[in-house]
Amino acid sequence: MAREIYLANSKEDFEGLTEIHKECFNLSHWGEYKNALADERCFFVVAKEDEEIVGYLTVRVEGEGSIGLWQGTKESHRRQGIGEQIARKGLQEACKRGAEYLDSHLTEENDMFAAIAGQAKKNGAIPIARYPDHYIKDGEKINIMVSHLRTSLMPLKERASNVERGTTEQKNVRNAHGGT
Repeated sequence: MAREIYLANSKEDFEGLTEIHKECFNLSHWGEYKNALADERCFFVVAKEDEEIVGYLTVRVEGEGSIGLWQGTKESHRRQGIGEQIARKGLQEACKRGAEYLDSHLTEENDMFAAIAGQAKKNGAIPIARYPDHYIKDGEKINIMVSHLRTSLMPLKERASNVERGTTEQKNVRNAHGGT
């Protein structure tokens, strides 16, 4: 199975990630999700296997900050490293768009909380806060706990800067020695 991780860019990509959003979140946050689709500050990373979208991440970048809005993987494809690959691509893209950090708000009652929080910590996330919240499901208030994590993108910026500087220095050395 060939897996591709890339920025959503076609009607089929958006239809596929919308189906996964429905599977993972039902219709909760539906209005917010539809707004994100139209928000030019948002980007969508998708994972595709055998021509099928199997995972996605939605990120909004505002100035030096970014926030992971939603991440989902088809149930049949969970615990295969897809989320980690999507997250890494999302961090890189947020960095390219000028963000210096990415915030995540994770619901601790989510059955994937431990895996997602562990993946975020591998990417350098640190806990910022933990707070109670709630949502309404079938007219009933459901109490939850939320963990707020922050990942600095500065190490990615520094690596990119070092690569760019190294490339420029290599060109200067080649030019000094008559190379092209």
